[in-house]
Amino acid sequence: MACPARVVATAAGSVQDLSRNDGPAPLVLLAHGRDGGMIPPELQQLAAELGDRRRGPVLVQVLTAAAPDPDPDFWQAAQRAGAVVLVPLLLLPGGHVRRDLPEIAAAWRQRPEMIGLRLRRLPFLGAWPRWQSLLAAELRRASARGGAEVVWLHHPLEGPLASRFLSYQTIVFGCRGLAAPYTAEADRISSDLPSPAVLVPLTLAANRLTDRLLASPAVFATSGAAPASGCFALVPPLLDLAALRQFLLSALEVLP
Repeated sequence: MACPARVVATAAGSVQDLSRNDGPAPLVLLAHGRDGGMIPPELQQLAAELGDRRRGPVLVQVLTAAAPDPDPDFWQAAQRAGAVVLVPLLLLPGGHVRRDLPEIAAAWRQRPEMIGLRLRRLPFLGAWPRWQSLLAAELRRASARGGAEVVWLHHPLEGPLASRFLSYQTIVFGCRGLAAPYTAEADRISSDLPSPAVLVPLTLAANRLTDRLLASPAVFATSGAAPASGCFALVPPLLDLAALRQFLLSALEVLP
């Protein structure tokens, strides 16, 4: 897995060789989204700030809605740069990464406006070593709160690749993970955990799982305090954590 710095360097070299390289390429941030195609506010804010920093178009495409229809400014920027960059803000190698992502990339390449342009596709975010190390640091911070066990929650995955990746994540993070589907009830999750515990959902933005957990009287949004016995503290979505958000902004800002 290439680190973000190498991804940027490789992309920059390719653009210099194979495109017009006149200004930054427009970005398409691919994320899960919520029911009905709603784009979470955290992602909207990230895209807006990133667009200001890059002085170029940044779109958010969510898996729960049809692909966006870019405006003329987007395509003009793509023509100047010679490319469009697809950034999968996905954290695990599940079905979305293995199946949906290639299909989405192919659909972008087949757009009539893409004739003569390149689609540059970054690795999915969860595979970036720098992202993993920063997330591991956040988990270590969470574990320092009163000695409560820290458990990261992930969507259930299938297949040998996913199993190997989850095992690797467990080593990197230094704590165990727990499969928790979006529809899981808080009491069912808590039955598999010791208490107290600090729960860290692997999600960039609030979703159905975090909503359900916060609705439980035994779970509270953490403010740095250790949970009491029988209770569970919930770390906010990852884009609410300053170090992770700043890293993502900085890494994507410098993409050519």
